[in-house]
Amino acid sequence: MRFNGSWRKIARRVHLYLGLSIGGVLALIALTGSILVYYPELDENISSLSTETARPINWDTAYQTLKTHYPDKQGSWRLESTKNKHYIPARYYNPNETVDHTFAPLMVWLSPDGRLILREDVWGNYFVTWIYNVHFSLLAGSAGTIVIGYIGIGSLILLISYQAYALGGLKKGYGLRL
Repeated sequence: MRFNGSWRKIARRVHLYLGLSIGGVLALIALTGSILVYYPELDENISSLSTETARPINWDTAYQTLKTHYPDKQGSWRLESTKNKHYIPARYYNPNETVDHTFAPLMVWLSPDGRLILREDVWGNYFVTWIYNVHFSLLAGSAGTIVIGYIGIGSLILLISYQAYALGGLKKGYGLRL
């Protein structure tokens, strides 16, 4: 069987069908990525964490508070620094409660002096981490990350097919037509 279509026509069809099939998912990834640019500020405003003036952070007291309040969490805690130091975020990776999830650490926010627990939640159970999971894996776990990877490859093919389509038109003297 002989194909008598031009490369330009093939590139146009590949671009069209790939664009129609993955365009919506790419738009979703772009939207969630735009939201994630501001996720710390967004989470702080949504959760109404303390907005008191910054005080010196006491890391030792914060660690002791975590060990006292969560005696069953014998692994390591990751204490994080924030830009305006209104609270101390802490993460405990792989808690027993979420062992069946791909990624769901326990998230805890402490007061700047480290004595009070202001909030606790599990990754994925609050808005900004849910948005992150949509962005990273389409809420489909490890299978979703594979799908996102293939969508990335499809995007690359989209870009290449567009260039092939555009260059094919330029070589024939048609100019760039969209």
